[in-house]
Amino acid sequence: MLAESYLQHGSADEGLVAIAKAKELSARAEEHMWEAELNRIKGELRRIQGLPAPKSRLSLWQPSKLHGTRMPNHSSCALHSASQSCGAT
Repeated sequence: MLAESYLQHGSADEGLVAIAKAKELSARAEEHMWEAELNRIKGELRRIQGLPAPKSRLSLWQPSKLHGTRMPNHSSCALHSASQSCGAT
């Protein structure tokens, strides 16, 4: 990835331009497979510039942002196959 090469060479400005172009192409093509990696590299590029990494929309390390939602109960009926009745004897 071009942006990662810029990161390895300490060229943050060029790397951020490459990230912006990649995100634009990704959005236009509705291809989001590399979005997390693009954000990771963007954060690293911002770090070497001395800027804070962009804030994420949701962090699993900050449960207060989950607004009271719970992790799914893996023993719930949702994991039973469609042909079985939940709690049937």
